[in-house]
Amino acid sequence: MAETSYTYTDPAFPFLKADLGYLGEAPQEVCSFMEGRLTMARADLARCGIDTSGDTVEDLQLVAMYAAWLYRKRDSGEGKPQMLRTAIHDRQVARATKREGEP
Repeated sequence: MAETSYTYTDPAFPFLKADLGYLGEAPQEVCSFMEGRLTMARADLARCGIDTSGDTVEDLQLVAMYAAWLYRKRDSGEGKPQMLRTAIHDRQVARATKREGEP
């Protein structure tokens, strides 16, 4: 695998890359795979009713956390860790209890 500079399209990419331990350059194929996990994470979160289009730090961290789980579980098949389940639940509760006119 060739290591070249990768131009990412998802703003959560640097968060995911760091979470997975790639602090320097990562192989192009791995970067492409990570981008795919980010796309899947955003789609899965949207199905849970969570909007991550704002690209706030909280959004980026949640998307990266979910994508990292998708990346890691491909081999183990393990369920979502408690931290991820709690973060998703907290976002769903916040959305459900948000008053009209609040940001």
